[in-house]
Amino acid sequence: QALAAAMYFHALKYSKERLQGSDIAAGKSISEEKVAIINHPDVRRMLMTVKAYAEGGRALLYYTSLQHDLAKLADSKAKKAYHKGIIALMTPICKAWGSDTGVEACSQALQIYGGGGFCTDFPAEQYLRDARIAPIYEGTNGIQGLDLLFRKVLGGGGKLVESFAGEVGAFIKGAAAGPMGAEAQSLGIHLKDLIGVTQQLGG
Repeated sequence: QALAAAMYFHALKYSKERLQGSDIAAGKSISEEKVAIINHPDVRRMLMTVKAYAEGGRALLYYTSLQHDLAKLADSKAKKAYHKGIIALMTPICKAWGSDTGVEACSQALQIYGGGGFCTDFPAEQYLRDARIAPIYEGTNGIQGLDLLFRKVLGGGGKLVESFAGEVGAFIKGAAAGPMGAEAQSLGIHLKDLIGVTQQLGG
């Protein structure tokens, strides 16, 4: 996630400086005046993707780290067990999702540079190479997937996912009437999908 964040800022800077192509707002009237590539919708899409991966991954890591603190501060065995259970559930997700999206983010950011990104004039190609080893270093992500499914999800009879779903459900309920109501509603749909998939796998 650190590489994804670094690549975002490098690619953002480059996209503001690199002049190429006409503004799409001109329609068919292609002008001689070239614009910074950040004006092109596809470049903005890639930047937003990289930013979402970097910030989403960071939030996931913060949330999991918070569980460590809460487990240490827990005033009962039940609370300590709950937070340790969430850590167990989140660890393979942090490792696999975090490293996979880190690679994808660096790849998307390199694309913004075009052919130049593959040259040593820019840090993009180095960052992508550095990120690519993470899905292997973290224990080979297919193994993390097996750990998540068989040990954390099915191994506990789905109780860990059920606990996490309850926490997310409470958040959705609290956020539904606020400024993030639409996002909370969307999250609720995905939560139902998660519960449904878990129940199907458990069956």
